[in-house]
Amino acid sequence: MKQTKSFICAAVLFALFIALILAVLFVDVQAIGPNDSEIGLSTLNGRFFDKFSGNIFWYSVTETLGYAAVVVMAIFIGMALGQLYKRKSLKRVDGALIALITVYTLLAFLYVFFEIVIINYRPVLEENALAASFPSSHTMLICTAMLSGCLHMERLTEDKVIRGVATAFAYIVVIITVVGRALSGVHWLTDIIGGVLISAALVMLYIGLSEKFSQMSSAITKK
Repeated sequence: MKQTKSFICAAVLFALFIALILAVLFVDVQAIGPNDSEIGLSTLNGRFFDKFSGNIFWYSVTETLGYAAVVVMAIFIGMALGQLYKRKSLKRVDGALIALITVYTLLAFLYVFFEIVIINYRPVLEENALAASFPSSHTMLICTAMLSGCLHMERLTEDKVIRGVATAFAYIVVIITVVGRALSGVHWLTDIIGGVLISAALVMLYIGLSEKFSQMSSAITKK
């Protein structure tokens, strides 16, 4: 039952993400970006950018947090590879870890995909050139890595202190990332919202897959 609810929630979030893409492509599109680049929902994006964006401090903070997210992912990938080496079979690797690596793979695909398929450009030039902006890749990366990571930590330990610290750290990093990236001035507001939606979908997908794969892994271990 938990699997089904998680998969349904992931599908709904992904549908909202697609709806946002369509809105950005076709609703209130105006050339308000650098070099007259066009952006959808331009009234909302333009007003938010003019009022709140342009803080280099937040840009530096979120850039650093991006590296932290990569480290978290590398740790769990290392754990999966370690289990694969010791157990000599992918089928005997912890199912929740397989789910985590699956989500990481999808995350990497989306990261590259939206660098190639450009929905809109950033509100500022990057090295004097237009750069892909939707969804915010930092928001997507950090939210997915931190939230799925803290959920996986709950599977690794029963220690309430460790679990509490991991959860608190993950949520603090996510909040700082979302707020900081919005205030940094390198993305439109809808880019941040898009990053939050797709990362939430990936996290819900992880929850469903971890339950499914764990059950499969448990059945194999009992044989």
